[in-house]
Amino acid sequence: MKIFFTTFNQEGKGSFLRALALAKKLAKLGHQLTVLCASQQNTLEEKHLDDVRLICFPWGKRFLHGYNLSEVRARKRWLGKQRFDIVHAFDMRPTCAQPAFQARRHGALMLSDWADLFGKGGSVEERSNPITRAILRPIESYNERVLRKKGDGVTCICSHLYKMAQGLNFSDKQLLLLHNGFNQTINPRTSKLEARQHFGINPDLYVAGSLGAFFNKDFQLLKSAIEYCQSQKDISFVHIGQGNTVLQNTRVITTGRLSDTELSLALQACDILLLPMADLPANHGRFPLKFSEYISAGRPVLATRIGDVPGFTEKYQCGYVSAPNPEDFAKTLLEAFDKPKDIEKRGSNALRLSQNPEHSWNSRALDLQNFYENLLKNS
Repeated sequence: MKIFFTTFNQEGKGSFLRALALAKKLAKLGHQLTVLCASQQNTLEEKHLDDVRLICFPWGKRFLHGYNLSEVRARKRWLGKQRFDIVHAFDMRPTCAQPAFQARRHGALMLSDWADLFGKGGSVEERSNPITRAILRPIESYNERVLRKKGDGVTCICSHLYKMAQGLNFSDKQLLLLHNGFNQTINPRTSKLEARQHFGINPDLYVAGSLGAFFNKDFQLLKSAIEYCQSQKDISFVHIGQGNTVLQNTRVITTGRLSDTELSLALQACDILLLPMADLPANHGRFPLKFSEYISAGRPVLATRIGDVPGFTEKYQCGYVSAPNPEDFAKTLLEAFDKPKDIEKRGSNALRLSQNPEHSWNSRALDLQNFYENLLKNS
């Protein structure tokens, strides 16, 4: 099949990573894959990554990703009257949706991927500026709940969004629950001691880590939990990579931006990796890629009971689950650190889950291939 993915994210960020992982595996299955994204360098580029054709477009500096009309026009000009069997829009912002509709007019079956809840009740509500919230709420809601209905099918990253898609009158034959694959590449595989030596972390400390950015309420949950834990036990916390909020605490290590190799080392320097998600509608509509990165590092995950992650965590005993509040999150972490052998066992379970073929990106691509074929057969 000739397949066309369009994403609004910059190369290397957000849903682009999900799209690229699926595209690479579909290419290995013998399909022709083209992926559109925003350029990191803000220039028009074409490249090939593992048999995937990648087209990167300039997106300007003044617009929210996915809304720059000049980028929409550039993408549509590039697309022209090219023919594809499948077009898959990784979200429904204009830079994704408009090229997808254009490809559909030229014969492609059109699908959307639903991996975030952006509109009313979703992440738009977590924006700090009330004017921005008021402007974006109806626009984001229209994109994801009205435009999406015009497609031929939906892939959903989690069960909450699957149920929402059913509410848009898609039949189960038009829907696919498609979690992220779990086999992220975490290299080099190294000992905890070597990883800690790289960052100058005391090998005898209890260390918990978290990766990337948070919603503000997630951050407040984590911050309160850290403060409580450190009042009870000598625990170090590592904030890995870049985030929208820096933990202002002298007992929190912040790494800043890291190379892929250093990111792997930082994850493996920790005893437990943290996934604090507050009880927000936006969090119910997520399945964070960092869960895959955590278990691929061979470390147990401490997650709050939100979304689909706790189900995997409990089924495969690859971590711990708490209520979505600071008190229970802190209590669960402290109890875990009282049982170091259990931490090691759950870390081994996490690594084993990341290597489970049933949950690999290749398995997800096979599911997606079958979904495409069934939709084409019935179209």
